[in-house]
Amino acid sequence: MQENEYEEQQFQAYDEPKRNRFPRLGKFLLIIAIVIGQAVAAYFIIKNYYPDIQEVVDSYTSTGGHFIHLNDIIINPAESGGNRYLVTSLAFEFDNQGDYDRASERQAQILDRVNMHLRAKSISDLNSLEMREQIRVELKQEVDGVLEQNMVRNLFFTKYVIQ
Repeated sequence: MQENEYEEQQFQAYDEPKRNRFPRLGKFLLIIAIVIGQAVAAYFIIKNYYPDIQEVVDSYTSTGGHFIHLNDIIINPAESGGNRYLVTSLAFEFDNQGDYDRASERQAQILDRVNMHLRAKSISDLNSLEMREQIRVELKQEVDGVLEQNMVRNLFFTKYVIQ
């Protein structure tokens, strides 16, 4: 009889449910760590790509239609020795009247930044279509720097002649 009791105890030991390796508190802490990790990752992504994200959001929500025109800007490109020149006209588009008014007040500063930026480019940079798109982005950033905000919705080259 004692033998049967001993065997029953062994079978009961095997039949007992195995202990959970992760107690409830461990699972809860793991979920909290995952959520915090995702929040930190989202913060750094937004921090690094905020201007691009803002531009996309603004393109869906704004109406635009307020333009500042800088006409007939003439510059000698870098390394041209004064023998070559660029004649360009630009139009900066703003979302609302307030942004337009602020940019109008600083039009002289904007023109100065545009002149300095374009003078630093070489003839080969100014002739390249790919570089022209990069110049467009750079000029938008320059003007936004003058205005101390992301205000420029679009930049259009209304005239672009290299001689």
